[in-house]
Amino acid sequence: MPLIRHFRELTEQTFAEIDAAYEKVLGQIVRMVDQPEKWLIKLRGDHNV
Repeated sequence: MPLIRHFRELTEQTFAEIDAAYEKVLGQIVRMVDQPEKWLIKLRGDHNV
């Protein structure tokens, strides 16, 4: 059970929204790690990088 579930002030809907956002961000980070070449900032005209 995630730590955030221990906070009783959160409604089920609020928890679900936060959890979905967390999963989306985590998925994006995993994609960035798996395909770093897509996320590199390259200089224009520099084809060797």
